[in-house]
Amino acid sequence: MKIVIYGEEGLLSSSIVNALKDGDEIVLGDKKKKMPEGIDVLALSERHSSYIEEIWKGLDPSISILAAFESPVGIAEFMGSGNVFHIPFQHSHSLLRSTMDKIRTQKILEKRLQNHIIGHSRDMKRLRAQIAHSSQTDLPVHLFGETGTGKSMSSKLIHDLSGNRKDYVYVNCSNLNSSIIDSDLFGHIKGAYTSAGETRKGLLGKANGTTLFLDEVGDLPLDTQGKLLDTIETGFYRQVGSDVEEKTSFRLITAAQKSLEELLEEKKIRSDFYYRIKNYSIKTVPLRQHPEDIPDIIKAYEEKRNISEGRIKKDYNKLMGYRWSGNVRELYHFLDRIYVEHHYD
Repeated sequence: MKIVIYGEEGLLSSSIVNALKDGDEIVLGDKKKKMPEGIDVLALSERHSSYIEEIWKGLDPSISILAAFESPVGIAEFMGSGNVFHIPFQHSHSLLRSTMDKIRTQKILEKRLQNHIIGHSRDMKRLRAQIAHSSQTDLPVHLFGETGTGKSMSSKLIHDLSGNRKDYVYVNCSNLNSSIIDSDLFGHIKGAYTSAGETRKGLLGKANGTTLFLDEVGDLPLDTQGKLLDTIETGFYRQVGSDVEEKTSFRLITAAQKSLEELLEEKKIRSDFYYRIKNYSIKTVPLRQHPEDIPDIIKAYEEKRNISEGRIKKDYNKLMGYRWSGNVRELYHFLDRIYVEHHYD
């Protein structure tokens, strides 16, 4: 990795030297000069803490920021962006080495994501960084964005990159039957109600040891959110009709077209549920906000289907100027029609 250091170079650089691996390179930076090309990590010391927002906004999202500040409070809002890592300024060599190892791992994961989250725009680089970063924790994640922007795919990528080999459990809250929703989620024992002819494990039981993905979480009834909150906090639940506590442990990912803050304001989620699951929020942006990625998406589509490259290249400008209300999903459907109906192969 190529690491640029700004600030009190003495302590910070000597510490980073101990965390270097073969092929790593350190460059001393100057805020007044242009950022060096091809860097992977920007290391900042405490005296640059007042510039963190300015630096973060102007930095390529694929570059990690290592902030050696006394407190993480001032950069807390940036730490969910996927590319900001904090260590205390008076850190130990072992802490820095472990943090650098996390950054190395994330770089590898981001590279793997290039085949799934396609594009070179800032938005796609940011999304890759956030997915890679959140996959290495077990904290709740909320994905939000318009339909067709890849929320379900992103949830599956977070699960897959976590290293969990168990299938993740998908739940579309809009499709849950309101009359037996507790049975669907928590399961039931035989005879719990009229049609309960046999004991059935619920979705929370199936999610034990893996990821539970609640799509359209704003459609989950408020009273059910309260019961789910109890399970998240204690790790226990009861099947409908049972007095026996069952244990479960899962990583929660939620999704909706709106942010958790918007859902809370609209009273679609409970405040206690909101505060319990508000850790990572990842926005999947509409295609019209990053049209520069459309050629990359088309090329990837052609390569995957062994289609001669560039057959609709002359139309890129027209396609980039279209609104794409259905986002990437609509673009893929369009390409399916073009190549199947017009036999572009």
